[in-house]
Amino acid sequence: MDSKLNFIKPTYTSVGLYELSYNESNIRKLSKAGFTRLKNKILENVYEPLKVWKEGNVVLSGNQRLSVMRFLVENEGFKIDKVNVAIYDVDARTAKFIELADNEHDGQYDFEKLVEEMDTISDMGLRDILDPKLVKKVETSISPANDDIDFDDLADTDIDILETNTTDIIISNVPKIEGVMFYDTIDSVCKALGVTSQWDALRVILASVKDLDTDDLMEYQEYLKAKKK
Repeated sequence: MDSKLNFIKPTYTSVGLYELSYNESNIRKLSKAGFTRLKNKILENVYEPLKVWKEGNVVLSGNQRLSVMRFLVENEGFKIDKVNVAIYDVDARTAKFIELADNEHDGQYDFEKLVEEMDTISDMGLRDILDPKLVKKVETSISPANDDIDFDDLADTDIDILETNTTDIIISNVPKIEGVMFYDTIDSVCKALGVTSQWDALRVILASVKDLDTDDLMEYQEYLKAKKK
């Protein structure tokens, strides 16, 4: 058996934006949030060349990128004459393999490394290209401990809790870090109670606070301040 791998070599070139054809059998779709993230990536002027089957200039990988580029041209006044592509002169089975293989993502985020890199990513203004749920998970993992809270600052915080018809709680008018701490606390109480409704957890927290004496709260705050010193 010949163990040598003979890799397919595409032809790298540029073609007109409207010379490409969408893949009618494309199995991927794009959410509104995903569309925005992909748009932000393309606006950085960096994108992977679209993989195109020579038969009909059909896009095998990059249909979403193609749709975003056409949207920018048709709705936001951008000018895109040519698109970087990799042309594959292959049979139908190989073309389908390329299409399917590119829709499977073998890698995954190294979460600990992502936490380390988040400040750099934020400083560069690149948070928007990441999944918001992933960003929230990172922020939650790096939220400060309770003994780092400045209660004088928190006293001026105006938090609005907006009730919804779901089991979730939405808060607004709150600084990012305090908001992360709020959700982190709610999630912890949910796990302790064995419930999924964030409202049930909040009711337990509020009931507990009502049972506390104001002097007890002030004493605890002074204890934490002294501990910081």
